[in-house]
Amino acid sequence: MNALSAATLFLALPAGGDDLIAPSLSALSARWREAAESFRVPGYAVTVVRDGAVVHSEAWGLRDSVKGLPVTADSMFYIASATKPYVAMALVLLAEEGKVDLDAPVKRYLPRFELADADATAEVTVRDLLCHKRGINSFPVVFLDAYTGEITEDRYYHFLKEAEPSGRVDYTNVHFTLAGRVIEAVSGKHWKDFLDERLFTPAGMDRTTGYATWMYAQEDVSRPTLATPEGFVHGTHKVDETMHAAGGLGTSIHDLGRWLLLNLGRGEIDGERIVGAAAVEEMFALHGKFRKPDGWLRKMEGYGLGWNAGTYRGNRYMQHGGGYIGTAAHVSFLPDAGVGVAVVANTDGGGHGFCQVVSIDVYDAFLEDDSDYDPLPGFLSQAERIYARGAVEEDEPEPLGAEGLSLEPELYPGTYTNEHWGTVRVELSDEGRLVGRMGNLRLTFLAVDEDDFVVESPRALNASGYFEISAIEEVVALVVEVDDGVEATFTR
Repeated sequence: MNALSAATLFLALPAGGDDLIAPSLSALSARWREAAESFRVPGYAVTVVRDGAVVHSEAWGLRDSVKGLPVTADSMFYIASATKPYVAMALVLLAEEGKVDLDAPVKRYLPRFELADADATAEVTVRDLLCHKRGINSFPVVFLDAYTGEITEDRYYHFLKEAEPSGRVDYTNVHFTLAGRVIEAVSGKHWKDFLDERLFTPAGMDRTTGYATWMYAQEDVSRPTLATPEGFVHGTHKVDETMHAAGGLGTSIHDLGRWLLLNLGRGEIDGERIVGAAAVEEMFALHGKFRKPDGWLRKMEGYGLGWNAGTYRGNRYMQHGGGYIGTAAHVSFLPDAGVGVAVVANTDGGGHGFCQVVSIDVYDAFLEDDSDYDPLPGFLSQAERIYARGAVEEDEPEPLGAEGLSLEPELYPGTYTNEHWGTVRVELSDEGRLVGRMGNLRLTFLAVDEDDFVVESPRALNASGYFEISAIEEVVALVVEVDDGVEATFTR
């Protein structure tokens, strides 16, 4: 895998040529560029809106650290969970049209919907999904949806039947993969296409999509990037199968500016009404309340419809972040102050802290806060700890090869399948090591004992397993602990 050293990269990092710099933020631009180096962020883009207009837009660094290509205002970034408010707005729009009742049971629209708790199955409403009110979670559903892409409707509903709702406000992707299915059931269109036709196109967001094939076919697209001791390397990017309704959009900073304007305009942009003002305001209301507020500067109180809801220094505050392997995003706004900010970065660990610092800087600049609080040191320290955890330990197991196998390495490669978990494809590398793929997810096998291994996929899966050998010395199965205490057998 190609890598560019940090020293070489930061000598080459450009600022965007079409930046729009707000006078009140001009001094912060230099601070952010310096901070990006400290956070090991290859490239980022920021947009700020105020009083119905984009007042600041800047792009910095490299969208592709291997090819040396710069970030621009049109560079598309994967925004992960920041997708959720878009999906919520689509359902609010459908509710306005009388095609869905937000307070109706989910089962009315999804007959296959079934949880381990029969009462919850009957009671969970569409609104509950949009404000995370019921705590419906399933590791297998999230894993197959977000990482391997080997989800099917049968697998989805099979694992959902095993889900025990917490019965309290808990953030999970499952709420929104269900919401996406409700959109499809009532509109007759794939959720990605419905959002494109009813939100993106009318709002002038032509660089926003739920299709990874289209996004990564574009010339101006940001590549997910991992910071390693050797430099920056590309991470595995999303494919169509892993672009799900809880985290399945790519967009540009230009389009994020328009998304902020659409929300702050209460569903209106450029004089065109896309969603009713009252319906959008309902998205900002607190529907799923935490037992007690979380945080102090940004005091989060719970969830609106799609948005995290709370206050920032006493101002009403709506926010959603997004993160995945090699990407980070932050979108937020103060509905009553008319200010919003979106930040995207093409790395995860330090990218999240960087996005938070930028957003706090923007709000404090416009609110003219006179406190001496600086968010940078705390977030930077947190990012350093994340980076350190990713470093290779000296006693880490060796990659699985001949010395860790009971049979010849050439006897292990093949396709291993499990009805509910999908497929694992095992191959032999040029170095004589076993490597694998589980759908779109790359796997590394590390030797533990004879035919036993630890399977790793950075930021996605860390599990143990073993190859099952028959009495006649044939490799017949691959057994992996795919969840806490749950083993899955993949038959060859």
